[in-house]
Amino acid sequence: MTWANHIASWNFNRIIPCHFDAPVTTNPQEFRQAFAFLAHNSAQKDLPEADLQTLKSIDAFLYKPGIVPPPKI
Repeated sequence: MTWANHIASWNFNRIIPCHFDAPVTTNPQEFRQAFAFLAHNSAQKDLPEADLQTLKSIDAFLYKPGIVPPPKI
């Protein structure tokens, strides 16, 4: 993921997640590692089917009205 690599290039020692349960003490390497499962479509192999189904439902909800564009495959 390009954006995760970009953020991991910054020098930081804590982050504030979008759910605001913060701050979280971390570093760029740990931040990047948190998103490693998304590389090379491994997310579809590593996540339980129930989780994938939830994510697919959210995707469909956002794609249908054009809120977000579908991914380029």
